[in-house]
Amino acid sequence: MLISLMISNRQGKQGIRFFVEKLFCLVFESSIICINLEEEGVINKAINGN
Repeated sequence: MLISLMISNRQGKQGIRFFVEKLFCLVFESSIICINLEEEGVINKAINGN
């Protein structure tokens, strides 16, 4: 199941926050950060563009 919603960071830029299975992902512009919730908040995967 995919849950998504729009959020804003401190700079006011909009991003998408969503959950995929047990991953918590933040998407801002061309950056994607996914955190594995089973790893107690440890960043499991980070993909940065540009």
